[in-house]
Parts: sequence; structure tokens; C-alpha cells
Amino acid sequence: MSDQDSSSEANPKPISSKMPASSDIDPSVPRRINVANVFHAYRYVVESFNSGSVKQRFSDSVTLGLVFLCITSLILAIFVPVPPFIKICPLFLTWAAVISYIVNRLGILTSLSPRQAILVGEIIMASFWMGVISAMLITLICFHIATNQYGGVL
Repeated sequence: MSDQDSSSEANPKPISSKMPASSDIDPSVPRRINVANVFHAYRYVVESFNSGSVKQRFSDSVTLGLVFLCITSLILAIFVPVPPFIKICPLFLTWAAVISYIVNRLGILTSLSPRQAILVGEIIMASFWMGVISAMLITLICFHIATNQYGGVL
């Protein structure tokens, strides 16, 4: 048994309480309200990208570029007059690029602590559901506009 395992048995962390034990709270990380926390997290991520201290894999850069390229092709497909079956090709390419992007990054979850992995998993699920709901709302709005444009009543 490692030293870490024996120290965690001597000082067990509370499981049932909603608040972490006082020894779990890092005093250097201040508590923030929700909106301020979002802006702080965004700045932290931007600073991390710009610091250059973290080396990204080549495949990460390729998939990120592929996602941006596919999104650009989707935007162009909206405005360029081409047949509908051609307009759907960028959609499938974008779907494949996003799936590739996500799959390449999910391996990082195994290097996180269980608590961090749960939090990241919850963020991933919330993002997924936000995307599903957004797609449904956009589809509903487009359907409403299209039916009212051609004399339909909704």
C-alpha cells in the first residue's frame, strides 16, 4: 500500500456532505459568484493557451484546424446556391471532425482525479444537452419562419 493510500485512510474525506472539508479547500483559490467564475475561467484558459508552456500534440492542432475549416464550409454552404445534397456534405464532414476532436481529447479524463473527472464529465454532458436543445430551438424557429413565410399558421 502506498503512502497516499495510508494517509487517505487516516484522514478520510467526507462523502455525504455537500461542502468539502476545510482541509480540502485551497485558500489560494477564491470563491466567486457564478458569472464572475465564468469570466475568470475563460481568462484562465486563454492565458493557458497564450502562455506557450503547454505543448500541444500535432493531432490536436490538426483536429482543431479541421473543426474550424468545417464550420467555415458550413457557413459557406448556407450562402452559396448549390443543390441540397451538396449542402449536406459539409454537415457530415463537420460532424466527423467534431467527433474526432472530442475523441482525441477524452483520454485526458484518465489523468484527472476522480472529483475532477466527475466535474469534467458533468460539463461535457451539460454541453451535449445544451447543443441538443439549441439545435431543437433553431429547427423550431426555422420551421416557424418557413411556414409563416408561405402562408402557414403556427
